[in-house]
Amino acid sequence: MVINSRQAVVRTLQSSLRAIGAARDEAERILAVATQLSQDVVEDIRCDVADQIPHLALACHAAHEPDGRTLDSLISSHILPIVSNLLIDTNKMIHKTAQGALLALLEQGLLPSPVVEDKLVPLVVGWCSRGDSELETSAIGLMTKMASVIGRDSTVQHFLQPFCDMCDNAQLYVRKVCATNFGEFAAVFGPSKTEEMLLVSFLRLCQDSEWAVRKACAEVFTSVSHAVSLAKRRSTLAATFHHLLRDESRWVQVAAFQSLGSFIASYAQQQHASDHQVLLDTEGVVLALRAEANCKSMMHYAPRNETLNLVGGGDDDDDEDEDEDGDAGDEILEHHTEEHEDAEEQKRREAEETASRLVDSITSQVQQLVVAEESFNTFQYWRTPLPELELVDEPAPPLPTTEPPKAPNEPAFYNSDITPPLSPLASLMPDRLENQAPNIALPPVPSVDSGLHEKCLDSDSSEWLSNCEGFKQDVVPPMLINHFVYMATPLARSVDNEISHHCAFSLPAVVLTLGRDNWPILRKTYQCLASDMQWKVRRTMASSIHEVAGILGEELASTDLMPIFLEFVKDLDEVRIGILKHLTSFLKMLRRDECERFLPELSRLLQMDHHTNWRYREELATQLIGVLDLCTPEHARAHVAPIALALLDDRVAAVREAALPLVAKVTSKLGEEHELLDRLLARYHELYVVTERWMRRQSFSLLCGHLIRLPNPPVSPETFATRILPMLEHLAKDPVPNVRLAVAQSVNQDVLAHRK
Repeated sequence: MVINSRQAVVRTLQSSLRAIGAARDEAERILAVATQLSQDVVEDIRCDVADQIPHLALACHAAHEPDGRTLDSLISSHILPIVSNLLIDTNKMIHKTAQGALLALLEQGLLPSPVVEDKLVPLVVGWCSRGDSELETSAIGLMTKMASVIGRDSTVQHFLQPFCDMCDNAQLYVRKVCATNFGEFAAVFGPSKTEEMLLVSFLRLCQDSEWAVRKACAEVFTSVSHAVSLAKRRSTLAATFHHLLRDESRWVQVAAFQSLGSFIASYAQQQHASDHQVLLDTEGVVLALRAEANCKSMMHYAPRNETLNLVGGGDDDDDEDEDEDGDAGDEILEHHTEEHEDAEEQKRREAEETASRLVDSITSQVQQLVVAEESFNTFQYWRTPLPELELVDEPAPPLPTTEPPKAPNEPAFYNSDITPPLSPLASLMPDRLENQAPNIALPPVPSVDSGLHEKCLDSDSSEWLSNCEGFKQDVVPPMLINHFVYMATPLARSVDNEISHHCAFSLPAVVLTLGRDNWPILRKTYQCLASDMQWKVRRTMASSIHEVAGILGEELASTDLMPIFLEFVKDLDEVRIGILKHLTSFLKMLRRDECERFLPELSRLLQMDHHTNWRYREELATQLIGVLDLCTPEHARAHVAPIALALLDDRVAAVREAALPLVAKVTSKLGEEHELLDRLLARYHELYVVTERWMRRQSFSLLCGHLIRLPNPPVSPETFATRILPMLEHLAKDPVPNVRLAVAQSVNQDVLAHRK
């Protein structure tokens, strides 16, 4: 009971401290109780106190005395000594909890720099020389957070030598934690200090004998590259990263290729970085190749590890055999160094023989167990024996002649008959709209350019790389571009399907880095990723095509990106939503003639795979508002007005609500020509006022309010009073309450406000 009462006191410390407000004396008494409890003989109580430290510090920071001062001084005088005592506790759980509390205080900025440097730095530095791997890894994490608090000079003075020593530590986990935190340390040190003092340690970690350390280096490579000069990045880091891309461990290659796009983007010129912002995906897995010669046998590829020779022995022999005919890739990827001598060959052969014996032994034992299981399991023992059946020979059934169905995520490479675009103003006739389904769900047309796709499949990776070498550029080291281009080749998909997906995420950043002058290097890569078999790769490309268009400019966007954009329009809904969300942004990047050529294709966007996907139609209504700014009144009447009225007739209320400002803007666009406006108002009366469908009458009642709400109303007050107001008066007597409510809303919020 006594222990439970003390634990209850610990849990009430925070609420008590908040309850007293800014009373300093009372706060000191409460913190004195916390100090006493932090020295309790019961470990659970000390751990609970450590868990309450961040909350107590925030309560002191939030309390303000009458003169406006906070109780922050109590954090340094009372709370920090508690943390220091708990950090040296012999119980590991208490130590970890106190460490987390200290990290929270540092992240919240609750500890001033002089206090951290005087009281915490000596404690943490002392952990680095104790030889305890857990204390050393804890010290690295704390030093990383303290470095940004105490500044560059103090960090160099106190942390540089201990950190460099731990980078050479004999313990694997210590070196791995050093590599993981290297980017944050380099950011504090700055370019000159990083190149002078830290870069040597980082390069050693990149060549570490353990693959986990090299993988950690690959993951933070981009952040380290930002902390050095461009010249050092080009002369030293590029070659190091090239070796990580060709590492013997598959997991190191995964991490390196995952960072390749962002590392290439670090070479971008300053003016590019200010004009555009390209976000890179940091999740997902990308697998890469060790050398170009390995492409022919990637199905036999397996990760190697120096500690698992039984697993990696077979791969080394394959590498030697393929290195003999891999001369075509000498200029792109370096051959393996002469590390595998006769002694290592002998070790591998012995490992293979041992593995073979183990496999044979295990296989025979498994077979014996399977036979015994099949003969004496419960089902076989107790079942009723089946009667003997006489077998009659019959001719085999004929093979089906139809083709197997396609997987749902694979595009259909065929030329489908597309329903012609909606006709001009004739499509607004009542008989046409009455016969159409409210959701306008037309047959799906998933398609990509089959000719382009087959061309990509037939291309050899060596041809791609040779094409890259034909273009000279001095922005990014060519070997990095060669690796990136190879990620999109068809052979690279045999490594893992995710490689093209990650390449698609990084492609806009790489295009921005190289600039429009070097677009020919990436043109074929872009085309093949846009026609990839995986719909999520095409969706990624569709979502970023407007960014690439902004980088390339009007001419290249019209000639190279417009054909790809048209193929995306005919793709799956999951892909088309990518272009739909940025439809207006992309069309603004095109030449005016190309933009007008696309307008007849807008009707294809109404063709959907699933009519329940109402958010797609809602987004379409939103984007068409911006498209109207690029149209002439005639184009708006012919291509946008039918779609707008179809969306206004949708069965989902959210789609109809999104279509209201669209139809209002169409009316405003057509109002530039009085003849078109008169015809349109007459159609409104036929379709939405005297119709039997109450939802249309409700939509028109709300539309009248949107017409007045526009900055430049399409109808004059006189026209509104003579043509539209009588329709509203008629609908005000509608038998459906929802229609009358819509009329009241428009009159109250818009008509009366406009009169004032």
